[in-house]
Order: sequence, then C-alpha cells, then structure tokens
Amino acid sequence: MSSYAFSSVSSFCISSKSLFSINRSNCKFKPGVYCSVGGTVAEPRIVTTEPLLLNAARGKEVERPPVWLMRQAGRYMKSYQILCEKYPSFRERSENVDLVVEISLQPWKVFRPDGVILFSDILTPLTGMNIPFDIVKGKGPIIFDPPTTAADVDKVREFFPEESVPYVGEALTILREEVNNEAAVLGFVGAPFTLASYVVEGGSSKNFTKIKKLAFSEPKVLHALLQKFATSMAKYIRYQADHGAQAVQIFDSWATELSPVDFEEFSLPYLKQIVESVRQTHPDLLLILYASGSGGLLERLPLTGVDVVSLDWTVDMAEGRKRLGSNIGVQGNVDPGVLFGSKDFITKRIHDTVSKAGKSKHILNLGHGIKVGTPEENVAHFFEVAKDLSNSVSIPSPSTVSLKRLVGAKAACGCHVLDLSTFFCSSLTRLRIRPEFLFSQLFFIGPVPHDFLHQGGFLDIIDTKSWDAERCGNTTTFPLLIPKYDFGRLLGKGNFAKVYYGRDIKTGQSVAIKVIDKEKILKVGLIDQTKREIAVMGMVKHPNVIQLYEVMATKTKIYLAMEYAKGGELFNKVAKGRLKEDVARRFFQQLICALEFCHSRGVYHRDLKLENLLLDENGVLKVSDFGLSTLSECKRQDGLLHTTCGTPAYVAPEVICRNGYDGSKSDIWSCGVILFVLLAGYLPFHDSNLMELYRKIGKAQYKCPSWFSPEVRRLLSRILDPNPSTRISIANVMQNPWFRKGWEYGPVRNNVDQEKVTVNTDAVSSPNQGFSNPPVTRLEMSKLSTCNAFDIISLSSGFDLSGLFVSNDQKEEVQFTSKSSAESIISKLEDVSGCLNLRVMKKEEGVMNLDRSNGYTNGLLSINVQIFEIAPSFHLVEVKRSYGDAVEYQKLVRQDIKPALKDIIWAWQGQQQH
Repeated sequence: MSSYAFSSVSSFCISSKSLFSINRSNCKFKPGVYCSVGGTVAEPRIVTTEPLLLNAARGKEVERPPVWLMRQAGRYMKSYQILCEKYPSFRERSENVDLVVEISLQPWKVFRPDGVILFSDILTPLTGMNIPFDIVKGKGPIIFDPPTTAADVDKVREFFPEESVPYVGEALTILREEVNNEAAVLGFVGAPFTLASYVVEGGSSKNFTKIKKLAFSEPKVLHALLQKFATSMAKYIRYQADHGAQAVQIFDSWATELSPVDFEEFSLPYLKQIVESVRQTHPDLLLILYASGSGGLLERLPLTGVDVVSLDWTVDMAEGRKRLGSNIGVQGNVDPGVLFGSKDFITKRIHDTVSKAGKSKHILNLGHGIKVGTPEENVAHFFEVAKDLSNSVSIPSPSTVSLKRLVGAKAACGCHVLDLSTFFCSSLTRLRIRPEFLFSQLFFIGPVPHDFLHQGGFLDIIDTKSWDAERCGNTTTFPLLIPKYDFGRLLGKGNFAKVYYGRDIKTGQSVAIKVIDKEKILKVGLIDQTKREIAVMGMVKHPNVIQLYEVMATKTKIYLAMEYAKGGELFNKVAKGRLKEDVARRFFQQLICALEFCHSRGVYHRDLKLENLLLDENGVLKVSDFGLSTLSECKRQDGLLHTTCGTPAYVAPEVICRNGYDGSKSDIWSCGVILFVLLAGYLPFHDSNLMELYRKIGKAQYKCPSWFSPEVRRLLSRILDPNPSTRISIANVMQNPWFRKGWEYGPVRNNVDQEKVTVNTDAVSSPNQGFSNPPVTRLEMSKLSTCNAFDIISLSSGFDLSGLFVSNDQKEEVQFTSKSSAESIISKLEDVSGCLNLRVMKKEEGVMNLDRSNGYTNGLLSINVQIFEIAPSFHLVEVKRSYGDAVEYQKLVRQDIKPALKDIIWAWQGQQQH
C-alpha cells in the first residue's frame, strides 16, 4: 500500500514488507538485477495473504490485472546472456539448482512481475522416463532414440520426479521463499500430445508427419505413450505444488495441429485426466492451459477443467472471452512482436487487450513467449504500463447497447445518466473524461470504445437495470465538484482509502489525491482520527514533510490533494543495498529536522519507518502518513500517551509495555531504527516470533556491523536506549558532532508550491508566487499607499471588534505607526529579515514580502508588510501572514519582529502603551 494511504488506529500497523522482506536471508538486502538500459523498474509491494495473480484468476476483486510474460527469463536479457557465456549448455543451466533460481529471479528483480515462473523446459522429465535427449544451440531439442513401435513405448518408464529431477523441487522451494508471496510462483509441464510430438518426431517439426502417421496408423501405440505421459505429468504437477508452485501452466503447444475431432481423441481426454488427478490431492492449485494457435479449438479447452485458458494473439480477446464463457479465467494475449514497436504502440495494445478482457479473471500476458532480440527497455515499458493500470477504471462490456439519448439527465435513484453516444462518432475513438464526472454516480448508456477509459478518466459503471428512463428529466447538469484536478493511475490502496496520481489542470503540477471512504471510517469509528490527520497535516508545513494542498468532500468521500513524491519510498533505495555514511547522514538530518518541527507544534508521528519516508524528484526526504499521529493535548493526566500503535520492528519498548509513553521519545527511537537500517541494510531487531522480537526490543539487543564508525555506534547507543528517561532528545541529537558533520545550515530547496489548504473551513491562503522578483533595495516614495481620513479613523482601537473573537496574540495581522522615514523603515525591515533568514521580495504599492520557503527546523512562511503614508514624516506599517504556519508566524512576531523593530516604532495599534 502506498505511504499516502490511510492507516488504522488503536492497533499495531504491521507492515509485512518491513518485517519479512528485510528479514529474509539473514535480514540483508540482496543486490538487484538491473535492466540493460540502466536502472530498475522494480517496485516492492506489500505482501498480501494471496498473490495478486491468484486472487485475479479466482475472480476476486483486484486493484489491476496481474502481469507476467512467458519466457520472461531468457535470451533477451543482458544478464542471461552473460550467464550463458559462462554456462553454454542449456541443460546445465536448467538442471543446476543455483542457476535455475538465479535465472528465474532475473526478471523478478528487474521488472517485479506478478508471476515468477520456474526456468526449465517441458522436456526435462524425459531423461527420467528413459527417453534420452539434449537441447543443442541453434537446433533445439534432439531425441536420440524416438519411440515408434509398441516395444519402444514399453521401454518408456513411469516418471518419479523426486528421483529424476530433485533440483526442480529444490529450486521451487527457494523461489517461494525468495518471492515471499509478493508474486505467484509458477511451475509448468508439457501436455501429453505435445510431449509425444517432440518424442516421436525426434525434435521440433514443421509438418508433424511422424506423429500423425502413428496416430492414424497405429493409434493404440500412441494412446499407450500418451497414457504414460498423462500419468507422469500429473505426478510432476503434484510434485511442483508440494515444493512451492502456486500455479502450474500446462503447455499443449502442438495440440492445435490436430483437427477438432482428433483433438477430442488424442489430447482432450489426457488433459482432463491430468486435471482430475491433480484435483484429488490439490483442489486449490491454479491450473493454466496454453495451446498455441487455438482459435479452432477454443470452445473445447474449458472442457479440460483448468482454471485459466491462455490465448495466443491470433484470437481477438473480446471474441475469445465470449467463446470461452464467463466461468473460466483468461490469460494473454498481446502479440510478442508488439514489443518491437514504439512505446506508444505497446501502451495502446496493452490498453486494448485489457479493456477487451474486462476486469475479472484476467491475467495480462503475451500470446506466446518473448522473442529473441526483443529490446529489454520495451519489456520494462510493458511492465510499467501494466502496473499503472487500475480496475478502478470500469471497463464496460462490449455488448453495451444504446438505450436512450440523454445528456446529464438525473435518474430516479438520484444518480446521473451519461449517454456516451453523445461524445462518440465514427471519427472519434478516445475521450478524456473530465474530473467533474469522477465524483458523480453515473449510468452509462451507448457504445464505448475500448481504450478511452485508460486516458485518465476513472468512472463507476452502475447497473442500468435500476435506471427508470420514464422518470428522467433532460436539463440537469453534472456537478463540478473538483474541476481542478485530472486523475490518473492508482498509486496505492489501503483498508479505508485509495491514492491516485493527479495533475492540476491549470498549472500542470503533479499531486497525490487520497480518496477516503466516509462510510468505512464511520463504521469503525475513525472519523475523529481522520479529522486529526487532516488537522495535523495542515499544521506541519515543512520542506521535509509531505504537504497537504487541499481538502474536499462529498457525501460519501473525502479528497485530500497532497504533494506528489516522485522519487518513491526511501525503502526502495535501501532495498538495493546499504547507503554510504554521508548519504545516510543527509537523510537522517532531514528526518530529524522534520521531526523536531513536528514536535514543536505538538505533533507526534508514532509510525516512523522507511516505508513512510518518501523522496521527491531531487532526492529530498519527505515524511508522510500521519494516520497514526496524535497531538500533545491528547495526553492523559499523567502527561503520557497510551494508545499502542506503530510497526513492531520500529516501535519503542515503552510503547509495547503499555504503561504510557512520551511521544517525542518514542519517535526518536524509531529514528534510531531507521538510521541503523540506512547504514546496515537490515533491521537491528528482527525475529519471526513476535514475542521474541518484543523481548529483543525491550532489552535493546542489537549488534552493529563492523563498518559502523565509532561515532555512529555511540549515537545509536544513546538513541536506542530502552530507558526513555535517559534516551537522548532530539535537541541533543542535533548537537551531536556526527549529526552536524556536513550539515547545510542554509535552506533546503523546496519545490512545493503552496496552494490554499482547506481544513475544517480554515484556509491557509495565497499560493507561493515564486522567486522571480529581485530583492528589494529601496521602495520608491511615489509607490507608497496613502491613508485618507476614513482609513485613519478606522485604525482607532474603539472600532476594532476583532478582540471579541481572537486575542491580540492570535491576530493574523499587526499594525504599528512610525515617525521614521519610509527609507529607514525599509532598511530596518531588511536588516531584521536577514537576521531571521527571511528573503525580502519587492511588490508594488509599498508592499514587501518576507518569505521563508525553506529551512531545516522552521516551517514554510510568507509575511506581507505594507507601508502606508499618513504624512511625509508619519507612516503606518501593517504586518500580515500571507501563508504558512500560523503558530510559527505568531511566535516570530511576538519573540523576534516586535523587539527588533522597537527603535522605529512609535506605537503598536490596538495595544495599550506603557
């Protein structure tokens, strides 16, 4: 789930990725395999109880179609080619456990497919059946003694996989551990007729004359051979399942060389026999059937009893769906040759396939294996596009018919009806749905092109059976709830919220839009926690904290427009290996400064971990996910917090003890765990047994690796102190010599434009206008604003009624009068601004802007100062917050600005003078 998504409260938020992905293989990250074009497209996913591929194939609701590719481990990959130079024999590569695992994981480490298939060959069992063979480079498989008579078939032994191919079982077991349910592990076998074809033909064939001669002249001999293969392959499938395979694909590549009637005699019965035999011992094992060129046999393939039929590219996906029926899953079926095309062409074909397949029981794949010479960067693009798809995009049935021509009509149930035929004509094949349609419940009538929904619109299709056409009007228009943002792909999904990529239509700025389901959070009593999360994000405006731009709501949804962190999770960076000390220190400095700012505002995060630390496009750290945060006023009478929450591997020992804890001290403990992981590449506390993990945390039992410097060891010993009363504070951390090394005391560049933030009707106004104007040196007297008599009268404290609502210290603006000249006032303001790290900006009509858009420990803040000329030697100066943190503004005015300006102030307006 994305770090933007909503977390539950009052319970531990256990991240499987934190505990198990890092914990695997002695808790060390393994180096990734990189794409030959540079970089990696792998995005680690949170482990679920069942892989996405299995859930999709079984008809469960999934976030997107799962994707893997046949022959995804193979000759097109640079890493595989390098391995082949060292191990030129295919059989050596496919029969050595270590090599099988390494090759199988090569595409997994680069592309993160939803299925990891065993690197092997369908002929691998032949040796164990007394059929010697080899696979020769440039020629393919060669059968040394093809069986052609009954006597030859009698020599074929029954296959016992545990004796003949133990390396297959070992490899599958390792793969299952490595993949760790983040994807489905697939095994595969050859179908009886396809295996018989290779064996009888002596290898590959173009016309299959030998197998057909045997079938039509001596069918009993062929049936005897097919029966041995059927019995053996059923055993082989069970063996693979017992050793970790979660799905098995049966390849009947040459069955389509048979006519339908011959298929029913020589292939179908043996496929059914295999499926029935496997179902007796492994009823939940997912079985996939692939038959190349199966268009003429399509209706017969579901009769085998498999769960999924894999289509090749010669069958239109929509037609294939219709012919197979709705009870069976479908896999495929992009033409492998498409991967030689442009990226736009690949994208279009993927969208076409997915839209025709529908959102249920579909596994995205090619119609055959990846071809030799396929550009590796195009394979990377295929996976990127596939993972950006979303089943939130409702894909209409191809059989949708036009019911009535209505535009914006309102149905009897209160929903809106949209006749898509209004928008489409013969020359229009795509429609970019405007965001205003996103938040309405809509009916759709009329034919819909298959690919338009993938261009940015996310729409819910409602059953048209409940639509009462007779009671619909024809004048209602769609509400423009959020016309500001264009919505894109799904970024993450949690129990109560989904996060989408969005774009400001006017400015083009990228945002993350979190959509919270009101009904769900009301049911579980989290509405107050949601309000607190929104309020907290409005308070902590800092360069190293994800910014909240806007909060919107409808009757059923809450929408949070937030800063989009293009660099992804810091976890992904560490997953490639531990960081250098200076790099880790830079991230740690930014984390500590963000945390110090949050604590100064009375905000405690309580769920700090790598997954909640994001990076922007410039590599600047951003703290995210305040779903479990709390405020200082939530402390009980003992001055402590008592809600147990957080991620076990990162949580402080006093939180586990449930005796109350100091939010600032528990947060600093989590920072220590994060620092350890950044430098070591694995967690300091780890154990598969949760209680044992808690015991280690309670006693601070961890061991620093040899490469940790003495300074780091000393700092960690003070941070990971199990006694919160003696644990180092954030203020002392910031004074630590190791921490301060290389610390940039100047501002950290912040690329977030400040938009108006609406939180419970309170707005932070005015967007940041940028830094294009030069610094002020002098303001011309001619541009000063003047005050007339009515303005002067209005300044009288007797007319100021704001004190009825807020105290003087809480006012957004303050005013003072001065007998100094305008030049003196401006010069003094410039001096004060320099001392307070405020940048002075020039504006018209005597307005100065004092801006602090950056800083480690201070939040974003912009102050407008306007000078009014009452008389040539008498001026009124108004100081007002433009945007930024209100608490920081009031503190700055009270503690810094007022004392610094005392030399030029004649009187503060609205305050008694002493």
